[in-house]
Amino acid sequence: MNKLVGLCALLGSFVILLGTVVAQDAPPAKGGFGGGKGGFGGGKGGGLMAPDAFMTKYDSNKDGKVTKEEYLKVSQDDLKTAWEAIDTKKTGTVSTEEYTKYYDDKKAAFGGAGGFPGGGKGGKGGPPMP
Repeated sequence: MNKLVGLCALLGSFVILLGTVVAQDAPPAKGGFGGGKGGFGGGKGGGLMAPDAFMTKYDSNKDGKVTKEEYLKVSQDDLKTAWEAIDTKKTGTVSTEEYTKYYDDKKAAFGGAGGFPGGGKGGKGGPPMP
């Protein structure tokens, strides 16, 4: 059970961390999938990183390409940082108490209940489906 809680905590924190990193790294998209200022999904912090921000973050050797190794290295560092933020007692396991505190702190940072902020007005739309 503790392994399941730890895995859920790690996955949840990665999703939260990814949203936070995207919100900090990427300039606001205009429109995009879901409309609004946040690009994919709309609203602040969307869920998809702008191409230039993606390359800046992951292309460590600056050759204009991101290898799987470059991507996984940064992702693993992000996961490690998230784990360290959750495992406040530094036991190598995460209790419900620790994760609840982490969750509540992150939820407050994103403006309270309801998940990530929503999107703005949607775009014009495409042609009718056949």
